[in-house]
Amino acid sequence: MPNHDKRVALITGGNRDIGYAVARSLAQRGITVILGIRDPGKGAAAGSRLQGEGLDAHFEPLDVTDDESTQTAVKQIASQFGRFKTMLWQNRYCKTEFDGYNIFSQIN
Repeated sequence: MPNHDKRVALITGGNRDIGYAVARSLAQRGITVILGIRDPGKGAAAGSRLQGEGLDAHFEPLDVTDDESTQTAVKQIASQFGRFKTMLWQNRYCKTEFDGYNIFSQIN
């Protein structure tokens, strides 16, 4: 398992508006942010903008309405960073557990 000493936050919908502002703010505070975004082009662009500011930001393809996409993203994040503890999901609200990770999401 990788050794990543910084806190890691997964933020869905982090390519614009409130999600982007939260991602930027957390990254400015030294937290590694992972932008979970459905659209690869928008996700890569948002990650690049934050990285251009010298922030520790990464893009992970993620559609929270698709269980397979969610499981794939969690596995990828765990393999790259070892763990994540902070999550901001903007479009559903439920709690599930996947491979020992508690996953919370907001339902509107």
